[in-house]
Amino acid sequence: MVFATLANDIGSGVLFRDTMASLRRVSIGYFAGASLGVLFGVLTGTKKWADVVFGSIFQLVRPIPPIAMVPLIIVWFGIDEVGKVLLVGVGVFFPVWLNTHLGVNTISTSHLFLVRSLRAGYWSQLWNIWLPGAAASVATGLRVSVALAFYCLIAAEMTGAVYGLAYRIELAHMAFRVDRMIGQMLVLGVLSFLADVLAQFALSKLLPWTVKPN
Repeated sequence: MVFATLANDIGSGVLFRDTMASLRRVSIGYFAGASLGVLFGVLTGTKKWADVVFGSIFQLVRPIPPIAMVPLIIVWFGIDEVGKVLLVGVGVFFPVWLNTHLGVNTISTSHLFLVRSLRAGYWSQLWNIWLPGAAASVATGLRVSVALAFYCLIAAEMTGAVYGLAYRIELAHMAFRVDRMIGQMLVLGVLSFLADVLAQFALSKLLPWTVKPN
């Protein structure tokens, strides 16, 4: 029944529309959250004032589950696309920021003293020491956040949407359509798995020194 329902949804085009809507939200939210996470991670890891100002705020907000922010996001942004993308972005931001921040902070001081003795400026230190040295931690944060992006997507779509895989699961739940619920869950699982594989492949090409040889 599950696969028969999936075949019917594929034939009607409903599954394609739901999948594209979910992928669009999770992609935009992921890239926005990851970009800001790396940016602020480098900033708080290299600048003491930024760590005091932003790091303290992030450490205060970080333990709050993104799902707990759903009511607040609905109040501020309604059930529009902005709120859904924002929720995904928030879920991605904190792991990426924390891993980047810790990666930058673990750079050997001897390397920093060496380049500073050669009168290297901030940007030279950033490109030649901090970013290459923290790349493994950044890659970890980016990959872990792939699954978190899908978690937050589910919460975002279940709070109100027109299309989306989690939205379809919620409709199936209200209609007691267990076959459709399981089918959409399988699709989400496959998409999350493929996204993780894609992230691993992209990181192995962009940051090859962070991948251990087989």
